[in-house]
Amino acid sequence: MREIVIAGRLERAYSKEEILTLYLNTVPFPENVFGIDVAARRFFNKAPSLLNVAEGATLIGVLRATTYYNPVRFPERALTRRNIVLQQMEKAGYLDPSRLAALQTLPLNLNYNPVVRNEGMAPYFREFVRQELERLIKDYRKPNGDPYNIYKDGLKVYTTLHTGMQRLAEQAVEEHLSDMQEKFDRHWKGFTQPWSDMNTIRLGVVNSQRYKSLKARGTSEAEIDRIFTQKVQMKIFSYEGVKEVEMTPLDSVRYHLGLLQVGFMAMEPNTGHVRAWVGGIDYDFFQFDHVRARRQSGSVFKPVVYMQALRDSIPPCDQIPNRLVVYHEYAKGDWATKDWRRDDPEPHFEPDGTDKDDWIPQNADGIYGGSYSLEGALTNSINTVTVALIMRMGVKKVAELARALGIESEVPVEPSIALGTAEVSLYEMIQPFAVFASGGVRTRPLAIRRIENHKGEVIAEFDQGSKREQVVSQEEAHTMTRMLQSVASYGTASRLRWMYNVVDVPVAGKTGTSQNHADGWFIGYTPKLLAGAWVGGDSPLVRFRNFEYGQGAATALPVYARFMRKVLDDSTMAHWHGGEFPVLAPEQLRRLACPARIPSAEELLADSLAKDSLLLLEPLAPIIENQGN
Repeated sequence: MREIVIAGRLERAYSKEEILTLYLNTVPFPENVFGIDVAARRFFNKAPSLLNVAEGATLIGVLRATTYYNPVRFPERALTRRNIVLQQMEKAGYLDPSRLAALQTLPLNLNYNPVVRNEGMAPYFREFVRQELERLIKDYRKPNGDPYNIYKDGLKVYTTLHTGMQRLAEQAVEEHLSDMQEKFDRHWKGFTQPWSDMNTIRLGVVNSQRYKSLKARGTSEAEIDRIFTQKVQMKIFSYEGVKEVEMTPLDSVRYHLGLLQVGFMAMEPNTGHVRAWVGGIDYDFFQFDHVRARRQSGSVFKPVVYMQALRDSIPPCDQIPNRLVVYHEYAKGDWATKDWRRDDPEPHFEPDGTDKDDWIPQNADGIYGGSYSLEGALTNSINTVTVALIMRMGVKKVAELARALGIESEVPVEPSIALGTAEVSLYEMIQPFAVFASGGVRTRPLAIRRIENHKGEVIAEFDQGSKREQVVSQEEAHTMTRMLQSVASYGTASRLRWMYNVVDVPVAGKTGTSQNHADGWFIGYTPKLLAGAWVGGDSPLVRFRNFEYGQGAATALPVYARFMRKVLDDSTMAHWHGGEFPVLAPEQLRRLACPARIPSAEELLADSLAKDSLLLLEPLAPIIENQGN
């Protein structure tokens, strides 16, 4: 009855042609496209007035079930549905039988052109908010019981993004990535690029929009291969601006594959409010959001291991040997139950006795000997000590703690997770650091603050509330912050101070570099602001050739450093300036009062001999007699 009343009112107010126009301008098409104008440009790359009969019938046909008849994903279904629409047109007298027969033999002839959503600020964040809104709004209903439609109901969504901070984040990303890309290109000049092999290029081709569009038209693989090797006019990304070039589509895939990408996110650790979000170098060309991409975490995962050590009451001043160790039959291990303390109490280095099932974790600098405290090992990112710790505590406990701290991706129950072999996203990896920064309380990232209807009436408001949970003790969190401050002041992240001059606020953080330095990480926090960066290629093969250039301290840390320097220099950001980390209790300070590293006996002996030699040589220096004035 309600629909009949509405239909009657519409027919009294509008002509049938006007009603049809209103409908076509707002109706949803596949891929969350709304309106015939956007749909025509998305699937045929032309205005609606330029559509031919078959193309128009295709778009009308998909309205019956926009996902099921999506012409890009299911071209056969869309073709069948289009022909049904054409049959109905013939029955209604709009087509004669011969014209119908000719039209039904035509392929779909899609010219797929994804709609650019880069207008405005923070496009990656806006897409994340759209998905969050779709998820959240399902729990609410209109007064009449109908569900909300986020595209048609005029909802007002208030987010946590800070536009000024977002602008600074985008500037920091562009400044560093443009410099890094130039260095990367020089670094590989004259060398064979590992991502140029045809298997990698082929994967890039298959994932390209051009390939998907051609497949949707029913183009054969042989014809697609021919098209991809013919030069055409196209646009490519560059830091100087979009370039119009003549290039084969195959070369464009190779070119774009060789670009370094970035993910950056900033949030308030106590509230969870997401303040800045950059998911890539340019949304026009790269819609994939690298904030949510899962990549090997490298050493940025190590604080999870050291937090478990604190929870296991391992004294921070325990000196753990920096030894090169062989873990025999590692590949056969049942890491959920294996107890290395019982099964292999004294693993030792046997370079000639290893086999393919053994594992020898090595330090990045190749230096061994002596021993480290927990703080010293984390500060200097010592792999051998970190692995010794996880073996001592049990791998399963560390994996479980990672989940409690906010890492929802699968963390394999294997000792190698101590060195960051687990694949996680920046969005996940930033959450353990939020726990450390907020005194042990887990605070989930929050992007949407409030949703209102078209009248301004509040539908829902969101805050952390009951979602906040104490996952580690305040003492443990504050101790970890102290240890991570050492990383930023004296360890692998010390260039924050001496290179980027981030000295006017306390900083705690950790660098990370994955295997073959394919992924660079840095996550850091001040008393009021937490931020993290990931830098790497879309393929793990896109990487620097050596650790010096590829480490997280060189690739990702500068994004954070540039961002923080801009925030601290901006008077409008005073809310996030200053502050101090909690002062540790005297007992906690005593527990940390120990050498970061104790040299081995051999080192001490060598040092002593060197000093003795210098003392012995001193009398042999020339004696200069007083010659007077």
